[in-house]
Amino acid sequence: MNTTTARRIPSQIRLDEAARLAGVTTNRLTGAWRQAKLVAPWSGVISTTDLVRAVVAAHLQRIFGEQSGVGLSITRAASEPTLNALLNGTTNTLVVDVSGAVFHVEFPSTTFAEIREELLAVAGW
Repeated sequence: MNTTTARRIPSQIRLDEAARLAGVTTNRLTGAWRQAKLVAPWSGVISTTDLVRAVVAAHLQRIFGEQSGVGLSITRAASEPTLNALLNGTTNTLVVDVSGAVFHVEFPSTTFAEIREELLAVAGW
């Protein structure tokens, strides 16, 4: 069993911490991405699953451009179990089907390992 998951990654994180970890502004989380139904922040926090979704979206927008809908469509198609698998380190690959086209996105192993460690630090582990 992964010792990180045994230490219990928190289920939510403050918006400012999430924005820092995702490399975006808090306004992006509470504004454009919320309106696009990509993330669902509430009362100053965001779920860790939505944090992973934000990290994926930011990565794909760097590739496809912020004005392109491709990255957001790929991100939106990612299932919660897949996003949790990325966070837990059981996979580094996101595979999604968007309108019949299958996309494979490989992330460096360090991407989510660093986020896991930060989340554990925030949780007091």
